[in-house]
Amino acid sequence: MNDTIKSLISLQKVYKELFELERRKKSLTEKSSNHDKTIPELEDELDELKDELNTVKSEIKSNQVDIDTLKGEVQQLFEKQKIIQSPKEWSFLETQVKNKKSERAELEKENASNLKQNNELEKKIEEKVKDLENITKNEEAEQSENQASLEKLELELQEKQKVKDEMAKGISLDALRNFERIANGKNGVGIVPIEGGTCSGCYISIPPQIVNKVRRNEEIIYCRNCARILYFVS
Repeated sequence: MNDTIKSLISLQKVYKELFELERRKKSLTEKSSNHDKTIPELEDELDELKDELNTVKSEIKSNQVDIDTLKGEVQQLFEKQKIIQSPKEWSFLETQVKNKKSERAELEKENASNLKQNNELEKKIEEKVKDLENITKNEEAEQSENQASLEKLELELQEKQKVKDEMAKGISLDALRNFERIANGKNGVGIVPIEGGTCSGCYISIPPQIVNKVRRNEEIIYCRNCARILYFVS
């Protein structure tokens, strides 16, 4: 086996390791850029609950103002009844008192329901806030871990690249360019052995005359199907 083929076989080991490191880097980078989709969903739900709570609180406050007003009006009617002597007028005032008490009772009933809803909303908001805090905390921890892994991976890539560059110095420029062109398109595999008369890269049968050429090891032979460089293992 000539020196170029030997060097390319050794170089390919490093190339495959580089491709695997790049694949892991890409996966980690994508993972780091993909934030937990439940966070914006929870934030939207939290905003909606807060808006609903503010509406309920506003209704409670408005109803309470009306309740207090009605209480005052009823008290004024009672005072008028004390000085009214006509039964007809007294009866009229009594009807007004009953109407205002009824109106006040409805508002108080509505506020009791609103208060219950208010408490339920506050509980839901509290739960959503806790969920959001936990998910955010977990994501921050995961992002931090991913970043640390990326930094470590980047150092490995730099070291492996140095090894590759050093190994490439002993290979002719034409052979190196051809190998890199093929390997870059084949997941780092640019040179493969012939096994049982077939290319071990694409598993296509190699004609006997081509096998003989590869066996003689006098020139670089490429697979006609996958374009990978072929070599023969005796």
